Amino acid sequence: MANNPISMIKIRQILRLHCQGYSKLKIAAQAGISRNTLKKYIKEFTAIRLTFDEINELSDKELEDLFVKGEEKPLNERLQLLFNLFPAMDKELKKKGVTRQLLWEEYKRTDPDGLGRSQFNHYFTQWKAQVNPTMHMEHKAGDKLYVDFAGDKLSIIDQQTGEIKQVEVFVAILGASQLTYVEAVMTQQKEDFITACENTLHYCGGVPAAIVPDNLKSAVTKSSKYEPTLNETFADFAEHYSTTILPARAYRPRDKALVENAVRIIYSRIYVKIKKGTYHSLEELNAAIRVELELHNNAHLRGRNYSRRQQFDEVEKNILMPLPPLRYEMKKYQYATVAKNGHVGLGTDKHYYSVPYKFIGKKVKILFSRHSVEIYYNYERIALHNRTKSPYQYTTEKEHLASTHRFVSEWTPERFISWSVVDYHSHTYSSEINQIFNVIPKLLISVITAVVIHQYFMEKELQKIITNQKAELENANLQLNQSNTELNKFIGMAAHDIRNPVGSIQMFAEMLLGKESITEEDKGYIKMVETAAAHSLQILNDTLNISKIQSGTISMNKTRSNYISFIKESVALNKYLADKKNQTLEFESNIDALEMLFDSSRMTQVINNLLTNAIKYSNMNTNITVKVEYSGENKERVLTEIQDQGLGIDEKYHATLFDPFTTTANLPTNNESKTGLGLAIVKKIVQLHDGTIAFTSEKGKGSNFYFSIPIE
Repeated sequence: MANNPISMIKIRQILRLHCQGYSKLKIAAQAGISRNTLKKYIKEFTAIRLTFDEINELSDKELEDLFVKGEEKPLNERLQLLFNLFPAMDKELKKKGVTRQLLWEEYKRTDPDGLGRSQFNHYFTQWKAQVNPTMHMEHKAGDKLYVDFAGDKLSIIDQQTGEIKQVEVFVAILGASQLTYVEAVMTQQKEDFITACENTLHYCGGVPAAIVPDNLKSAVTKSSKYEPTLNETFADFAEHYSTTILPARAYRPRDKALVENAVRIIYSRIYVKIKKGTYHSLEELNAAIRVELELHNNAHLRGRNYSRRQQFDEVEKNILMPLPPLRYEMKKYQYATVAKNGHVGLGTDKHYYSVPYKFIGKKVKILFSRHSVEIYYNYERIALHNRTKSPYQYTTEKEHLASTHRFVSEWTPERFISWSVVDYHSHTYSSEINQIFNVIPKLLISVITAVVIHQYFMEKELQKIITNQKAELENANLQLNQSNTELNKFIGMAAHDIRNPVGSIQMFAEMLLGKESITEEDKGYIKMVETAAAHSLQILNDTLNISKIQSGTISMNKTRSNYISFIKESVALNKYLADKKNQTLEFESNIDALEMLFDSSRMTQVINNLLTNAIKYSNMNTNITVKVEYSGENKERVLTEIQDQGLGIDEKYHATLFDPFTTTANLPTNNESKTGLGLAIVKKIVQLHDGTIAFTSEKGKGSNFYFSIPIE
């Protein structure tokens, strides 16, 4: 209707005058409204076709609905298109860094004729209010405690290492009085979270009806709009303090707006002052926080003449439920199956506790704290023990044992001796000599029986301990082998991926060295690059080989070939390296030809490695000899030797020479490269051929490496 609606009393007045026959001019003058406004109301009155008496019987609200509100104007096409985009934009706004300005710019790019920024913000705010209205919450005294962690962290400095450690800040606030509690903790894990909640209750001196946490894992294991699943330990904590947990809904910050606002306040009231100091422990930091916290709680609320502390003392303190006499003891749990001996093992301590024998084979829940162990089956507590941390020992209640087991458990040396003593006193004999000769055999039999039975149970217990330790050791070895396998696979993949670019560097360096336009100085630099790339490529190839061998992914491809011809070819290929140092490389064998199964590709690695080592660690003008001959009583194996007149190997390196990454103090005689992986690879390949490898060497007199493989 009109831009400025008039009161309902005035509408009744003008309608009554109109029905009484007064002119529009007189009605307008008497009511104090313009004639145009009067015409609109009279037109509306005529359209609804009601008498004045019927209109006069309506309430002011009903009258307003008829004459003032009218029908809402439908959105035009452009606005309707924009309103359809708002739900997606609202989701985008939840992402970090997204603002309304960015959304408007994106909107203008897709629709250049769209609304301006101010109108865009106006309609977005209007839509937001319609789809997501807020509600003022009245907080009752003693009703709820809101808890959360601050987004920004504080820090402490390790006094010995100087390391800066980030710490979490826990914030809690009572709904009615707004009394606030702040504490720094190391993590948001449930142990620290529950301890902070407990400290809050003791700071307040009472327990509220409910605690409202966020959906962090320490409090809620599975969030839900209707029935979230609480963390079992946190639920047990709530039961100890006779309170309820009411988690805030996920992605609904208004459910805990009070604590969110408290976090913002402590940033300015506490953080600013705390960050000026240096603290070396949580205790120091929390002591400083407590000082500022008391100032905050005792400061007057804005616009009021009382503080949070005063409001708490007057309104909420006496409403809170009393604290229990004992603090909460943190409990952990695990599941286990009752063994045939009627005991369950607590894995943390490796200790065993008895349960009633009727639960043998059942899966039970073990709930344990620092001092006690509780065992449950289908929510029924079936056993309670004091916690004992001695490993591989048993805590047994006699009532839990079957009758036969209980009888055997009473077989102790003391019990048998007592039986003998009773037997002795229960008989009378005519003479002391007869008494002695009759009692002594019984006594000896009882003592011997007791010792034998005691020894039997001791051996059985020892065997049980050994079996458990052996199983744990085997499990640890299995896990270690699995880790080593995965590590070798990873190293192999890394070496394989790096090998190609390093090979490309070496190739391009060789190409550049062949160009005539490059200066001698540049050639020197390129030569260093080429040498370094070649050395790196050798290391990568060796690493790839050793990782394949140790991870078990290397494959053998044995084919039948002439072993003598193979060795001769390998010697010929390495002769050019020996010629560079004026060394003599000779081949000797009394076997003309030898057809056998072997992997020629892998054996090439063996021969080349041993020959290049002999050449590298031998001086100029020396001799290197390769020998091949039969070995074994029936000539079922072939022995290959590489003899040199080189530097020799110090005896202290003999035991570990074939281990990966083992290098000696010897340097190659012509500055050749070395990796420390070659001999480890050689040994593995020989072993994969069911062979053996060894060496003899003396410092300054050369070395003799020899390996033997079966003839197949």
